[in-house]
Amino acid sequence: MLLLTGLLLAGWGGVTAKLAVTLSHVASPPTEVENVRGRQIRRRFGWISGLEGAAIFVVVLSLNLAHRPKAIPPAIAIIVGLHFFPLARLFSAPLYYATGTLGCVIGVIGLLISESSLRSSFVGIAFGLLLWLTTAMVLMQVSRFNRT
Repeated sequence: MLLLTGLLLAGWGGVTAKLAVTLSHVASPPTEVENVRGRQIRRRFGWISGLEGAAIFVVVLSLNLAHRPKAIPPAIAIIVGLHFFPLARLFSAPLYYATGTLGCVIGVIGLLISESSLRSSFVGIAFGLLLWLTTAMVLMQVSRFNRT
């Protein structure tokens, strides 16, 4: 069932991407203001992603040095969840606030699970489903936007 859902979402994403490319070819070229704004967004996105990667690196290193490697998956979930908050603001995407909040909740619940394999499975599956759901919702928004 998960495989079928993943394949359907991937197909939907492909169709939506093709439609977006087609629309971009008929759109008027961006203005200088739009170009400047695009560069600012890319720069901020790079900083957000870089800080996320650095935070994950530091947390993984610290938890390994503290002999707490079992806390790594929930800690990463919290960091990835937190990174959605500045992305929500950057892209004016309120959905990302919900994704970030739920991602942090998944990480905190993961920290409360004492069985290590259950913790990793819970965090991985729950966060994976959250990201799939977020993707599906973004694709629905894009599809709706493209129809108008």
